[in-house]
Formats: sequence, C-alpha cells, structure tokens
Amino acid sequence: MPVRNLRDLLAEMAIVDQSREYYAITMTVDENGIVHTDTQTQWAGWADPERLTEIRVPSLVKPEAIIRFWEIVEQPYVVVNDESQWFVYFQIGGNALVENGIAETYLADTFRTMRAGPTIQIAGPGTPFVALDLLPKHTTQRAPTPRLRMEVFKRDNRRCRICGSSPANNEHVELHVHHIRPWERGGHSQIENLITLCHTCHRGLDPHEDYSLFELLPHLKPGQDHAAGVLRYRERFMAKLAEFRAPQVRAKHPTQRQRKRR
Repeated sequence: MPVRNLRDLLAEMAIVDQSREYYAITMTVDENGIVHTDTQTQWAGWADPERLTEIRVPSLVKPEAIIRFWEIVEQPYVVVNDESQWFVYFQIGGNALVENGIAETYLADTFRTMRAGPTIQIAGPGTPFVALDLLPKHTTQRAPTPRLRMEVFKRDNRRCRICGSSPANNEHVELHVHHIRPWERGGHSQIENLITLCHTCHRGLDPHEDYSLFELLPHLKPGQDHAAGVLRYRERFMAKLAEFRAPQVRAKHPTQRQRKRR
C-alpha cells in the first residue's frame, strides 16, 4: 500500500465511492467514560412471544441520505474506504461512512453483539436501539432505584412536567416517577424513559401509554450532545496514547538514581 501524507489522506476521506457499500458509524464517549459505537440497524425478528423486544442487525445505508441528515444537524463526518483511513477515523471518532468490508473487519465484535441478542428502544420514536445485555441490571426492574428517582426529580427541577406543580409551592403535591413506555410494554427503568408527574396528572393520564410525553423531556440543542461525545472520545484516545507512551519515555530517560547505579 503506498504511503500517503496526512493532508492527502484527509482529502480522500471526503469522497464516497459509488461502487462500494457503506455502514453509517458513530463513535462517542458518554459522561461516564463509556465508549459508544452506534450504527443504523434493521428489524430481524422478535426476541419474545409477546413481541415487546426487537432483534435488530446492522444495515447498510444510502450514503447520500445519511450525508444529507448529518449536514442538516450540522454534524461533521468522514468517509472510510481503506485501512489507513480507518486508523485515522479510529483516533478522531464522530460520524463516518465506513466501507462494509472495513466495518465488518474492525467492528466485528460490535456487530456480533448487535446480532447476538435482543435490543430495545429506550426513549421515543427516532432514538437509537440499545442491546439489552449492555444495560445495567436495575433497568429491568419495574421500580426505579432511589438514586435513579432522585436523578429524574433533579433533571425535572422537582416539578410535574405536565402542569408544573411542585411541593416547593404546594405542600399537597406528591411527585411520581412515571414510565412513558409502560413497563408491561417493554419500557425499562432508564432516565430516558422516565418523567416526573404530580399525583393528579399521573392519576388522570389517559391514555396511560402516551408517547407524546417524550416531547416534554428536556433535550439538548441538535448536535450539542454529539459534539460533547466526540470531544470526550478524542480526549480519551489522547489519554490512552499518553498512557501507552509513558513507559517508553521513562525507559529512554532514566532517573537520576538509575544513572548513579550505572
């Protein structure tokens, strides 16, 4: 393979080869330091007789459609057609159209996880599917943990998301944590699926399974959460690189005590 300088390589990473097929890949790191590798998926069956949990597998995409979406939400991207470009992308993260052979080689474990088990859509329509075996154990329990309840109350400013009532200005208000996607319908105890309601709104909720409540949850501006996730990804990569290089640097530059012994 001929050696290319970085400037030429980056220029090539903006070119879609119409003769190839691609996966849309996004690599970020969340607030807890966990790396997320996301891709478009398609339905591949049901994981249970009740048809509550889907099985999904990675799917190839139409490059022009994905590029149009990324441009609308103002998210940068690169195109990966070979190994050299993959190694550059692996360092910077974010969005990429990755040639199917490269993706299936370097993301084999990720794709295998997606194909192996059932997935669930934690939040509302249009949000990503998450592999069940990657979720914390408590998410499958019907009652949210005390810590998770407090996280939901804090996010919602201890107010009912429907009417705005709060115990701070009305001692008779009782706050509940409600599953937007009902637990009986496969809804998990994740903060993305929970909302604060006062006892009056909760009792009067009709229909009880009302997905429009997802629209009442706080959302970041388009691209803001993505940009933060990409920045954390790059910071993590640089930290790992520094950690890897540290022993080599120490070996090349012995301490004063080591010099004296010599």
